[in-house]
Amino acid sequence: QLCGKEASPMKLAATKKILSLFSEQDPGLLRAAKEASSTIFSAAGHAEDDQFLKDLLEAVRPLLRFEVKGSWSSALPAVGALFDALGARRSQLDLANLQQWDVTTFQHAKPLAMELIEVRDKSRSGELNVYGKELQEAIASVIKTLGPQQVLRTMPLEVLQHPLTDMQYEQKSRSWMLLALKDSCQQTALQDF
Repeated sequence: QLCGKEASPMKLAATKKILSLFSEQDPGLLRAAKEASSTIFSAAGHAEDDQFLKDLLEAVRPLLRFEVKGSWSSALPAVGALFDALGARRSQLDLANLQQWDVTTFQHAKPLAMELIEVRDKSRSGELNVYGKELQEAIASVIKTLGPQQVLRTMPLEVLQHPLTDMQYEQKSRSWMLLALKDSCQQTALQDF
């Protein structure tokens, strides 16, 4: 079993090999990569392996590249599982360490969270028929883990800044985020809205 800081580079290298499978087209291989990634991420969250989780935030970013768009319906659940693992880790912390953990984790997670939201902003309705559910669930995991206030500060709603008659109102205003917020807001203050 790999444990401790000295094993982290080995774990990361092995996980990157699994993540590289998302560039394949074989549905069985994609399904196996999704399941393996989710298992690894969940185990890291429960094992309190903070550094490995932070390293994974960078390691999964290539899963959102255009070149692997065909595998997003399998890759996005893995990204969501990483945020779920971070949420599991967060729930293990005492109040004294929680604020510092939130700040440092958000700094590491922010680029990945922004990429997920940008993918949704740029996706067309036909594309959302293929991977929309998985994308919405991954964004919901981000909101549950990082909190709506952090997500909205980074990528704010702009529902009043664009005319309702604009053909791209949903993307420009991020009104689509209202559904994700509705289902994902936990332990937050009303003043954040």
